[in-house]
Amino acid sequence: MRIRMSQIFLCLAILTAAGEIVAEDSFIGTYSLITESDCYVEIEFFADGKGEFRDICSAEGVSAKLSVIKTEFSWQQQTGEVIVNFPDSKKTFIYRANLSCEDFGYAGNSTGVVSEGMNYFKVPLDCK
Repeated sequence: MRIRMSQIFLCLAILTAAGEIVAEDSFIGTYSLITESDCYVEIEFFADGKGEFRDICSAEGVSAKLSVIKTEFSWQQQTGEVIVNFPDSKKTFIYRANLSCEDFGYAGNSTGVVSEGMNYFKVPLDCK
């Protein structure tokens, strides 16, 4: 059977457009968006297609007292992306195996998800 070059180029184009293909369970876990304020955000994907978004803030200068606002959601994977269905909106998260750790002053990369230009790093942070 003879394969044409145009068929090979078409296959490569489709694979490139699809982005990173990952197993559904790769998304399972907690991811954190670190900020320089007294607040940060965590998003946790559970294996049953549900999850929890947490907005966590410390009381003015008191790190021991935290305020946590939780929002539950459902999610499903579509070709390297996770579509998150909040009660009043939807967001798309893209899995990345190599997010740069230089924002934390570390060399290397860690796994995470990206949404709307913001990097959520898998917890615990593991820069390699």
